[in-house]
Amino acid sequence: MVVLALLLAPTWVNAMPAWAFTEQFTEPTAGTLGPWTWADDLVMTITSYKNAYPGANFDPFIGQMEVARALYNRGDVEATRTAMNQLMDMLEAREGGIPAKAADEIFDYCYRVTPAAYHDVWRHFKFHPRDQFAPDEPGFGEMGG
Repeated sequence: MVVLALLLAPTWVNAMPAWAFTEQFTEPTAGTLGPWTWADDLVMTITSYKNAYPGANFDPFIGQMEVARALYNRGDVEATRTAMNQLMDMLEAREGGIPAKAADEIFDYCYRVTPAAYHDVWRHFKFHPRDQFAPDEPGFGEMGG
C-alpha cells in the first residue's frame, strides 16, 4: 500500500494547482499572524497548565481568556477589563477544581503580564499582601500600607 502511494504521489502532486501550494505552505510572517500579545501569552500559559494537570478542568479558563483576547483584539478596553476580572474571579474560586498551586501561579502571571488598564491591580494586593511596597519604599503610603 505504501509503495502504491509513493508511486501515485507524483501524479497527485502534478494534478494540484499551483495556488494550492502557495496558499497552504506559505511561511507565516508578522504580517499574516499579527503581533503576539499579552493575551496570546496568557492563553498559551493556561493551556500549558492544562497539559501539566491532565485531571483538572482548565477549559473554562482557556475559554474565558479567549473571550478576553478577542475583546482586546477588537480594542474594547472596558469589556476586556471585565473579561479579565471574571477570569481572576474564576481563579480565586478555583473553578473546575483546579489545583490551588496552579490557580495561584496563573493569577500571579496574569498580574505580571496584563496591562493595568485591563484588570483590577488592587485585587492582586488583596490576594497577595506580601507583594505590596515595603514601608521604606517610595509609594508605600499611597497603597494604604
